[in-house]
Amino acid sequence: MLRFGVVGIVGLLLIGLWIWALIDCITTDSKLCRNLPKGIWLVIVIFLPDIGSLLWLLAGRPVNKRWRPATGADGSRPRRAIGIDDRQGLDGAITDRRSAELDRRLAAWEADQRERDARKRDLEDP
Repeated sequence: MLRFGVVGIVGLLLIGLWIWALIDCITTDSKLCRNLPKGIWLVIVIFLPDIGSLLWLLAGRPVNKRWRPATGADGSRPRRAIGIDDRQGLDGAITDRRSAELDRRLAAWEADQRERDARKRDLEDP
């Protein structure tokens, strides 16, 4: 009974390793595969599950690959987008102009609200 439990656990671990190796091989960029082309690695991992998974792990997988879903084609992290305020050569004219425009719109809105409130008070007080 104990032997069946150990064999079952080892079998589950091997199936897990095979699934991981298969997914890892599929998601790896073709340019980064070592020693053999990606298609041959896929055939090896599919038709020789245990040995193919170990071979993929030891001889085919890129050395510096880590499990990061958002990586570039070369295995590096994508560059962070640079905001408009962080760009070189920006003297602040764009943001100052936008700020002045927003200030004018806010002043106009406040004046409109004061006029509406004044008209409302005039209608309420006969």
